[in-house]
Amino acid sequence: MHKLAFNNRTRFTITKTILPLIVAALLVGCEKVPDQSSTELENRVATIETEINAMQTAKSNSAAAINYLNTNAYQNYEDITNLYARVQSIEFQNLFNNRHWIKLDPTSKSYQPIDTSLMPLLVSVEDLTPYLDGYKVKIQIGNPYSMEFNGLHISCKWGIPLKYNSNTVTTNYTEYVSSQKTKEYDQPEALYSGQWNTVELTIIPATAEEIQNVTISIAPNQIILRQPVTE
Repeated sequence: MHKLAFNNRTRFTITKTILPLIVAALLVGCEKVPDQSSTELENRVATIETEINAMQTAKSNSAAAINYLNTNAYQNYEDITNLYARVQSIEFQNLFNNRHWIKLDPTSKSYQPIDTSLMPLLVSVEDLTPYLDGYKVKIQIGNPYSMEFNGLHISCKWGIPLKYNSNTVTTNYTEYVSSQKTKEYDQPEALYSGQWNTVELTIIPATAEEIQNVTISIAPNQIILRQPVTE
């Protein structure tokens, strides 16, 4: 067997040549190799974060849209309510402009005309007295004609008065309608010609405020004419 003999110079030369190769191999072995599963997980997390941000943006936009719709819906409701109240005010005013319904004035003795299905009559409040949980209203119905009326029918309404804002729009129409009470009266006595005829109305129940807002309508039954005088 042959033995290899290395002197000190030879050993130094081998060591100087091989050592860098060993160090280089170790460094290559220590480099981090990318993990494919870790990269996919990071990409998925980034995708989820993007989706969450998009959902939060959509939620914020939806909240703004809902708030906008709620605001406009409320404004539209206010506009419709005001328009409805305005229409009701006009209808209510037209009702009195044609004088088929008149409002009684318990504070005045003056008369006012009222239109009927036949011809106009005159109405005046003679007296107002408390009665039970309401009032008795004594009115005078004037027949300025030479003919008589054989009885009449009186429709009566009362409740709280309408209130108006600066634009002449009613502000309490719903409460006004719900407070309204009605009563029908049949007056069998004749309405004599050329004079005042007394009729008493019982307004029950009624408050002091409501009695100031009594309206009536009159419908005469028949006309009675005098027979011609024969010689």
